[in-house]
Amino acid sequence: MNNYKILCIGRDLVPLQMRSAALSSAGHQVKVVTPYWALMLLRKDDFDAVVLCYTLAKWESRLLRFQIESLGRKTPVFQLCSSVQGAAVQHGGSCVNSEEMLSAVVSALEHKSDAAAA
Repeated sequence: MNNYKILCIGRDLVPLQMRSAALSSAGHQVKVVTPYWALMLLRKDDFDAVVLCYTLAKWESRLLRFQIESLGRKTPVFQLCSSVQGAAVQHGGSCVNSEEMLSAVVSALEHKSDAAAA
């Protein structure tokens, strides 16, 4: 299993840190930051994936997605969504429970790695 560098972005860092703990405990390098710091980090560093928290305003999520796309790195972006059942992760139109964030993020990154190797 690869170890990935993942940037988690949100307004309320405590719940985001708790949700991303599964990624950290699986050996991935996880950085949890506010949108302000995220823009700076995205400009100077490469990340394998980005997780946007549901605590971000829609305009912030759009700005961050635009910033990531403008860098031309094809970094997968996951959106944590708030729902009646709790938080979920959205990527490519599908949502999973926040408990499944680890498998969703890692699965997408491994698919990306497999496609690049082919």
